[in-house]
Amino acid sequence: MSQGSLFPEAMSIKTVVILRRKDFDSLFEGFTKMRAVSYVVSPDLLLEFLDKRGYSELEVLVGENLTEPYRQELAQKSIELVERLASQVQTGTLRIYVPERTVHTKLYILEGQGIFRVIQSSANFTETARQAGQQVNYAWYADLPSGHPWLEKVTVDYRKHLERSSLFMGCNRKLAQRNPKR
Repeated sequence: MSQGSLFPEAMSIKTVVILRRKDFDSLFEGFTKMRAVSYVVSPDLLLEFLDKRGYSELEVLVGENLTEPYRQELAQKSIELVERLASQVQTGTLRIYVPERTVHTKLYILEGQGIFRVIQSSANFTETARQAGQQVNYAWYADLPSGHPWLEKVTVDYRKHLERSSLFMGCNRKLAQRNPKR
C-alpha cells in the first residue's frame, strides 16, 4: 500500500460474499478493538466479541435511535446478559451510541497488532447476518497500517457519524463530540 495516496492500492482491497458463518467470522479474526456503525446490533454478539474473541474494546453506534426498543429487547434477555452488558459499559470496555436520526451505514474499523482493517458491508452486526442462513451479504475490506491517509479519512467519517449521538446507558452526547481520538 502506498502511503502517498489517499486510497489503498486496488490489489489490497479484498471482497467477500457472506454465505456462511465462517465468511462473517473471518472478517473479524485477529483483532482486539472495534469501532462500528451498524443499523442493528445483537447484544449477544457484543458480549461474544468481548468474552470469547478477546476484544478489549468495542464502540458501536446503533444506526437507529432504538433506545426504547433496545431496552425492551434487553428486558427479554436473561438478567445475566443484561448485567454483563452493564458491567462492560460501566468499565468503558463497551460503548454503545444511539443517534438522533437514523443511520443506515455498516462500517467497521478494527485494530490489531499494528494493523487496522476497514470493512464496509451490507451486513449488520447481528446473529442473523453472522449465521448467513437466511440472507446473503457482501463486504469489501482493506488492511492498512496506522497513519494511512485512507484510514485517517474513514476515521474522520466515523467521527461524523458520532457527532449527533449519545451514549446508550449514560452520559450525554457531548462525550461523543469531545472524544477526538475516536
